[in-house]
Amino acid sequence: MPIREKIEYEVDPQNRLVLKKSGQRSNVAKFRKVLDGRFAIDEKNALSYHVDVPADSEDPKTIKLSGVWALDQNHNLNLVLDQSDQQIDGKKLTISGEWVDVSDNQLLFAVTTKESANRLRTYLLNFSGRWHADEHNQLSFKIEQEQGSSSQLTFIGSWELDRKNSITYTFQNSKSEREQKAVNALTFKGHWDITRKDRISYVLNEVQTCGVKANASLQAELTSQSSCGVNQTLGSQFDFNVGWGRMTAEGLRYEVSIGAIPAKKSLVLLGKWQVNKNGDLSLELVCEDGKPKSIEFGCSYDFDRDTGLSFKLSNRLGEDLGLELKLTKRLAKDKGEIFLKGDLSKKEMAVSLGAGILW
Repeated sequence: MPIREKIEYEVDPQNRLVLKKSGQRSNVAKFRKVLDGRFAIDEKNALSYHVDVPADSEDPKTIKLSGVWALDQNHNLNLVLDQSDQQIDGKKLTISGEWVDVSDNQLLFAVTTKESANRLRTYLLNFSGRWHADEHNQLSFKIEQEQGSSSQLTFIGSWELDRKNSITYTFQNSKSEREQKAVNALTFKGHWDITRKDRISYVLNEVQTCGVKANASLQAELTSQSSCGVNQTLGSQFDFNVGWGRMTAEGLRYEVSIGAIPAKKSLVLLGKWQVNKNGDLSLELVCEDGKPKSIEFGCSYDFDRDTGLSFKLSNRLGEDLGLELKLTKRLAKDKGEIFLKGDLSKKEMAVSLGAGILW
């Protein structure tokens, strides 16, 4: 069999795959061609290119490509090729497009290509994986690939909270350096949870183990299969490292740093404080679907007729969360919509803030 050159792959500005000779040995014949077709992602997040109409019988109908996924500065999709008999190690393929939607374990990328007949075609690449926060509190999507390998798609920079307490990531991207950048936004639907004083979590879905749902941050390290022999559903959530939190009448305020070059900002969870019959507190938050979701806290109280009422919050395990609020007479009059009940030193006491102040 004659020695032939390896194929060097490129993606042209129209998102078509280009094949050209590389000067390295392979069993593929020498040629350079622009192929009309479309990219596709399989269930293992592997990339392939499906040729619409091969020019001759020697042209491949499907070209499989393997490597590591990443994002470039314009939020386009990069695949850095690994070593194989058919491709050159380290070559980077850039597919331009738009991130159009996210869910708990999926990420959708829209690709538009111009075919030889000048027709435009748009299609979707659907990635499966798990969302998490990286060490810089940035949003990152972990893609599991073949043979135990994985890639990280990290959305660089800051994110915001909307009025429904949902995470929104706003960014600019362009299909090429010459085009004007367009503003895009991704909204993540989930709910908040607080289990540590230095960390807050935004849960996109729960961990499913033997039919029982639980917050991922309370689980031991996940394995591919649970002890009951049933495959687990991997939980997607963002665990953000935060500074000290502060309780307010409108909810909770944290200081958070985001990015490799940290940008400090205030993170405010807007909600309504509630008190249950056991004297514990909860913060009822409005979520993206319009349904309220409560964060439950344990609570300890201290009351002084001169200085007012103060209380500290704990998590479900009774651990201190570093959240404390002191209510003075002045604060009580200013925030008359708050109503609290507590059991102090085993003596029943009610504190009504607003029209009926007891101290």
